[in-house]
Amino acid sequence: MSRGGMDRLRGFGDASPAFLIAGHPHLYPNTMRHRDGENILQFPFLEQHFQFLSMPILHPCLFIEQYKSGRIINVSFTPFHYPKMVYQGTTFKGSVSGRVVKSSFTKDGLKPDEVVIKVTHSGLCGTDLHFLKEDMVLGHEGIGEVVEVGPACTKVKVGDRVGWGYPHSSCAQCDQCLSGNDQWCRYAKIFGEADLDQGSFSNLAIWKEQWLFVIPSGLKSEHAAPLMCGGATVFQPLIEHVKPIDRVGIVGIGGLGHLAIIFAAKMGCDVVVFSSTETKREEAMQLGASEFYATKGVTDYSDLGLKKLLNHLLITTSVSSELGLYRPLLDIQAKIFPLTVADGDLVAPYAPTIFYGFQIIGSKLASRYYQWVIRISFGVPYILSIFQSTKMLEFAARNKVYPIIELFAMNEEGANAAVKKLQEGTMRYRGVLTWDLSGNQSGL
Repeated sequence: MSRGGMDRLRGFGDASPAFLIAGHPHLYPNTMRHRDGENILQFPFLEQHFQFLSMPILHPCLFIEQYKSGRIINVSFTPFHYPKMVYQGTTFKGSVSGRVVKSSFTKDGLKPDEVVIKVTHSGLCGTDLHFLKEDMVLGHEGIGEVVEVGPACTKVKVGDRVGWGYPHSSCAQCDQCLSGNDQWCRYAKIFGEADLDQGSFSNLAIWKEQWLFVIPSGLKSEHAAPLMCGGATVFQPLIEHVKPIDRVGIVGIGGLGHLAIIFAAKMGCDVVVFSSTETKREEAMQLGASEFYATKGVTDYSDLGLKKLLNHLLITTSVSSELGLYRPLLDIQAKIFPLTVADGDLVAPYAPTIFYGFQIIGSKLASRYYQWVIRISFGVPYILSIFQSTKMLEFAARNKVYPIIELFAMNEEGANAAVKKLQEGTMRYRGVLTWDLSGNQSGL
């Protein structure tokens, strides 16, 4: 571009030349003449600005100074393109038979805001079971190491250990996104609906940087994986609605339930656990429960003999619960949190909900920074924002919240074995797939 060509840009103000340079990183200057006739690109003090992948290629302030002083009299550009990489990964996805099968993906090129992750661990969530017969990669509780970042990435770097959960991206332009409610973005991409060739049952994953979380050093990868969905699900109502002086009832001791017990106990709550039988009493008490009640065969829960009424009730079992049974156990304005997806209807007593001010609050999947809930209070729904998801990971690391896990190899055999245990209800309590047990460590 000649000096005259630059003069025609003066309508944009003094910063226009710098904008031309910094705003168009795919134009690489091959000639920039000094008024003394030397190629300014060879000046030692500028050389650092023109390395192969520098961004921007010339500091705007420096360019403006040189341009306005007349020291730069000619600039010509050569179109510059980053070499396009082809990424290939091994994945494990659903099939018509419901069996997890090995597959692969190929992705041509990396977008500026995308990150390449070498997957090391993946949690197995109950939600994965809903997609076993779909032609899509399974897994949405992923942990791995960043091996490459796009040029627009600023939050994570190569070598970082990161995790991701259910959402993948949002548009950042709709009313919901602009108001901070990106959880409700109508164009959001989530597990099971978009990016079906990507998942945490894999050796390589490519995601937008905005949906990745750096894992604290105090958490092992096998413990961090179940927290990306399961941990966030139970942490959400606790951090938003519960105080350390509250009595918290937890229904069910499984993948979600045992995490709810640990989190609530670490927060200082008085934790009361309900399970169908006595088999998990000892373990519930070891996890932090102060009371335990077996409910199988009990038709009137007032006969259970609770020491004191409950301020909150977290339902973590996939079995549909008759909320009317718990009414005698709930204090005035108690809050009820159904946290799992179960078949059938959620049945609640109408009159007591009104007269006692009970609130039924259903969970919704976690967003980039927040998790959100729909509250039904006296029949009126509205949306609340709550704490940052990253705080859950920080809390878990600081307070040693370690899920009880079973490890499986990241291969067909391991994935199907984990799925079978989860379907049979014998998993204790979260399944985690890892390449460390696959025989082909890292899978790459």
